[in-house]
Amino acid sequence: MSRTLSITDLAITVVEPSTTQWHFIKKQFDQMGVTRTECFKSGHEALEDMRRFQPDLVISTMHLPDMTGTELVQTMRDDPALESVPFMLISSEHSDYYLEPIRQAG
Repeated sequence: MSRTLSITDLAITVVEPSTTQWHFIKKQFDQMGVTRTECFKSGHEALEDMRRFQPDLVISTMHLPDMTGTELVQTMRDDPALESVPFMLISSEHSDYYLEPIRQAG
């Protein structure tokens, strides 16, 4: 029997190079009661950590110092251990060039 998770139960990985943005996001999580969050400044750091501990959700910005959010989610989908981890992109990007591959990745 599966248990329904509430938002306070989630382990969330955030990939955000901006410390200022991370503090804003963290404050919002704290107000919602989310306590299990990790922030990484690069895609490679996040992937390395996700392979050790699989989060319930990954939230990423589009433009990272070492890859794009598109490349991050594509790498996750190509890895059997990470392929089913939900991914959320937070970006002001509106170009189909960047967004269509993310839509295709689910």
